[in-house]
Amino acid sequence: MGFTLDTFWVYYGGYEVVPEIERLTGRLPVVHFKDMLVTESGERRMSWVGGGNRLDFEKIIPAFEKAGTKFAYVEQDDCYGESPFDCLKKSYDYLTSLGLK
Repeated sequence: MGFTLDTFWVYYGGYEVVPEIERLTGRLPVVHFKDMLVTESGERRMSWVGGGNRLDFEKIIPAFEKAGTKFAYVEQDDCYGESPFDCLKKSYDYLTSLGLK
């Protein structure tokens, strides 16, 4: 049995993403990529993937690959005034720059 891990909510909940991926190796067929931006006032916001300042996707992606994850998706919940389509394009461009297809 497996489930989908959401990178934003794991970190929001107080956990580091990579150790949680390692702990769940073999049980994560799908990942939900979402980034976190913490503002100067301390507000935690959802961000396009690569636009945040808390999650290290250069380490997260290889951890998922090693854990056997086969599929990933991005859901853009809130863009804080930006077009959701622009945010999705930024996420796509960032993830492909890291080697994802």
